[in-house]
Amino acid sequence: MFCKYCGTTIDTDTIFCPNCGKTQNSGGTQSATLHFNKQDKIYQENNQNRPPISIGFIQAIKNMYINYANFNGRAVRSEYWWVYLYNMLITVVVMLLPSNYALLGTIWSIVHLIPGIALCVRRLHDVGKSGAFWFTWLIPIAGPIMIIYQLCKDSSFSDNVWGLSPYNISHEYDETKTWKCEKCGCRTSNSYLTCKNCGETKPASKPHTPQTAPQQKSKKCVCGEIVYGNHCPNCGREM
Repeated sequence: MFCKYCGTTIDTDTIFCPNCGKTQNSGGTQSATLHFNKQDKIYQENNQNRPPISIGFIQAIKNMYINYANFNGRAVRSEYWWVYLYNMLITVVVMLLPSNYALLGTIWSIVHLIPGIALCVRRLHDVGKSGAFWFTWLIPIAGPIMIIYQLCKDSSFSDNVWGLSPYNISHEYDETKTWKCEKCGCRTSNSYLTCKNCGETKPASKPHTPQTAPQQKSKKCVCGEIVYGNHCPNCGREM
């Protein structure tokens, strides 16, 4: 099979010409472009509104009090652990006080119980876990280990139902790390076999025969395809 525009030899199932990048579908006379649904475009539109990847000690304390009983949203890793350090320092100070001030420690613990749980829930949201995961604490031995592991993880790269990711996710990352549901158009992580929105089963990958052109140096596209030309025959990206 030959490209309809430049005459380059291509496989029969090739969507984009690896040489000129033009689509082989009928009527496709423009260079290959990637198409994204409305949900994907939110990544680019809200970049300026994304939370910081890391925040300082003072800002973390302010956020805790501002979001005193807020169980929605996300909290980055530094925000949680700065507050944890703050609580530990206060605990040490209270322990050094005379015994007649012990009531202050009790009052402090009660006042900060709700914001502590709320912050933990927001931190779990940031790594893609629901607030219900907090009850994992109740599992003997294994529960606290599982919670601490999640609290130590870096923020999820993807936006989720609890808020925007602190990372400026590019379209290339989104396309290569997720798959698009053919039924509702929602994108789901490649590690899941069913759509997170409607439960539709992940479509089977279409077989594609890699090009063989010994005279050209191969490159690896971000989508995983081995490319011998100037454009990826699988996704159309320019190499």
